[in-house]
Amino acid sequence: MLSCHCTTLRPALLCLALLATPAAATVGGDDYLEVLGYEAAGNKVYLLRHYEDGLGGSNLYYFNLSAQEPERLIKVLSFYDPASKENPNDQHARAVEDAVFEAKLAQLKKRLRPLSALKTEAITLHLDSQSLRHIPSWGDPQQSVQVTDQRYHLSYGPYQSAPATASVYKGMLTVKQAYRLPKQQGYIASVRYTNTDFETGYSTEEMHLLKK
Repeated sequence: MLSCHCTTLRPALLCLALLATPAAATVGGDDYLEVLGYEAAGNKVYLLRHYEDGLGGSNLYYFNLSAQEPERLIKVLSFYDPASKENPNDQHARAVEDAVFEAKLAQLKKRLRPLSALKTEAITLHLDSQSLRHIPSWGDPQQSVQVTDQRYHLSYGPYQSAPATASVYKGMLTVKQAYRLPKQQGYIASVRYTNTDFETGYSTEEMHLLKK
């Protein structure tokens, strides 16, 4: 019998989907980041997080380079239709939300300038500390899987990111993409890693701001 142990909304919804699908089907998936570009008027860098799981969809985020904490990634909430939050299982409400989101996203893209990409080899990933632990396996709670909790930061010359943490289920942290910011405001670079053993194990991507 399948069992799900979920602590956040999205995994909980995936668990419900899993329990309602045939045993051979999969509902999990990776997520990845798409850098949209730079908005000069707001001095912001926008990116999308795409989900390849059974729920699908995307979330919009930005770095506000003029803020006191420019490294903080902020989720855009104004692009979503509040009516869809009242009943997340309402297919019509979700369709309305998707339409609202896509229309606003198209308008935003017209204001953005693309960023200059860097070779990922130029970014140095520093592993500051790590510790091992074992937790019950998703597929068989009687078995355990090893998780490596890692603390790390990124650098490019004198530019560095804030310290970050990742719980890695297999493999290692890798730098996935990197971009130069305009006006010598630094760089952004992402790290990819496997963050769950759900089903076959899936990976996520986290973006970091590198500044002096």
